[in-house]
Amino acid sequence: MAELMTEMARLSAARVHLQRHPCHVKAILHPIRALPQEIIREVFLWSAFSWNDQAMDGIHDSLYHLRPQWVFSQVCRRWRDITLSFPRFWSTLYLNLGGPAYVDPSTVPRSISRLATYLDRSGKQRLDVGIILPSPLLASEFSHLGPVLRASTARWARWKLDASFEFLDIFSSCQFGSLTHLCLDLYPEDPESETKVAFRNTPLLRHVDYRSSVYESMLPWEQLCTLKITELDDSFIKGPLTRLESVQRLQLQLQIQQ
Repeated sequence: MAELMTEMARLSAARVHLQRHPCHVKAILHPIRALPQEIIREVFLWSAFSWNDQAMDGIHDSLYHLRPQWVFSQVCRRWRDITLSFPRFWSTLYLNLGGPAYVDPSTVPRSISRLATYLDRSGKQRLDVGIILPSPLLASEFSHLGPVLRASTARWARWKLDASFEFLDIFSSCQFGSLTHLCLDLYPEDPESETKVAFRNTPLLRHVDYRSSVYESMLPWEQLCTLKITELDDSFIKGPLTRLESVQRLQLQLQIQQ
């Protein structure tokens, strides 16, 4: 009888607890718990910024703590398991280097750690990468990001860069074996500067959008299928233009000297 009374008291206490916390019960019975993992993954993808959004507007930054990748991984244990086992969810990386997370010395170590975590969670997935370096900032201020970024360049499939020639030189010794699309909008910190980076050894590169002075040794002109050059000068007409053997779509904008 004593055991029975003890069990009744335990069940009564449990009922009181459930009555006081109905939200817990509702959470357990919520229909979203019955959704297959595949559907949740698809919803996650639609919520995240992607290459096709075509927006390097200086606002988006993948390391910002309120981006879906970071928020969803902290909602509950199931969502965290889904996000951490879903490399494609982490396969688009945009960095706005003008934000305080990169230029404030007190937050730089955390930014490097978060960038390394982001890339690690992308697994072996090919990456779409966008990087913005606002013109008042110097490339030398971001050399600390170089080692983390360089370690992943072999997986970069599409790359948008709005920065200086000097920043591009951070990648001078990198391999871009997976690169298919390249969009460069470059400006010189030093008017006499010339980039050391050449994309000649990029066997998969087919599509280029280029907005700066053209260096003949920079790109594999013979294999390009799509080429857009916004600031065209005489050096392109005399050199690379004659080597476009595979181009199917060509868009040129002449630079008129005043």
